[in-house]
Amino acid sequence: MAAPAAAFMIGSSIVQGIAALFGASAEADAQRQQAEYNANVSEFNAKLSEMQTEDAYKRGDRDAQKLKSQAKTFKGTQRAKLAAQGIEVDSGSAAEIQEQTEVLSAQDAMTIKNNAAREAFGYKVQTMQYRQAAKYGMQAGENAARATMLGGGLRAVGSFGQAAAYADGWGE
Repeated sequence: MAAPAAAFMIGSSIVQGIAALFGASAEADAQRQQAEYNANVSEFNAKLSEMQTEDAYKRGDRDAQKLKSQAKTFKGTQRAKLAAQGIEVDSGSAAEIQEQTEVLSAQDAMTIKNNAAREAFGYKVQTMQYRQAAKYGMQAGENAARATMLGGGLRAVGSFGQAAAYADGWGE
């Protein structure tokens, strides 16, 4: 092989090896940054989901209290109407009607709170999923970055090996 051509081939192989290392390093860094960004997005979503959990509980409590207040008002209206008709409000069917009102309103309040708890549970599960996505996304990004660096290193070794082979043949 002519000396200038061999020198060019050796230099070209070395440049290819260095380029493979730099390229792999840049790609691995981009993979890490993407994984970190995705993890940050997942963590942000987890925090939002936590806020939604808390909001569901608060709304359930507030709505249950509102219903209880409305039930008291309704019971007061029942008592007033019964009394206006001359009916004894604390005994007989009048008392039973008021008792049913209390029981039904208590059941409705419990239903409201149970529904809020179910909604909150859904948000809690969602929070866990977001956090797991952040954790595993970071691991996957790191694994991809390592694989990229390994591939780039192998390409560089191959290029440096070619350069060595050209150098061995140069002296002939």
